[in-house]
Amino acid sequence: MREGLAVSAYILRRVLSSLAVILLVSVFVFAAINAQKGSVIEANIAGSGLVSANELEALRHELKLDRNPVERYLSWWHDMIFGCSRNESVCYANSLQARGVSIWRSVGDALPNTAELLIYGMAMSLLVAVPIGVLSAVHQDTLLDDVLRLIAILGLAVPTFFLGTLIVIYGSRWFSYAPPTRIP
Repeated sequence: MREGLAVSAYILRRVLSSLAVILLVSVFVFAAINAQKGSVIEANIAGSGLVSANELEALRHELKLDRNPVERYLSWWHDMIFGCSRNESVCYANSLQARGVSIWRSVGDALPNTAELLIYGMAMSLLVAVPIGVLSAVHQDTLLDDVLRLIAILGLAVPTFFLGTLIVIYGSRWFSYAPPTRIP
């Protein structure tokens, strides 16, 4: 009985700490995006010179970018949790880059490829980690164990984007292929 309560308390603490992390990350990302100079409008169409100042202001109002940051942040959370009402022209659950396309639809479109990468990545990790762990356990406290432990620690310490870039660059040189430059 006591173990069940301890497990429940642990799970509750983990869920609450996860929610706090999600909230803090969303605040920092929102603040970083709003601290940038310009907006989606300036990035997409304002630089072309084909849009008047009045049209820019109307578009800024339509996209709710003229509201204060706190109101936009709360609207974003509302739209993410409860969805958008039908009569709302702009919804923060939709992409401002590709207007009218739901963010959830974009995530759903990318999910199969992400799952495939996850499965292949886990398989590769197991194919590397299990033999290293077995060798390290068999040859405990030897030079081989120290070298394998160092390799494992370096593998955890190197950022994945850096390692991925190295693999693409050196893989293309060693195997004489041109890496893809664009995803279809």
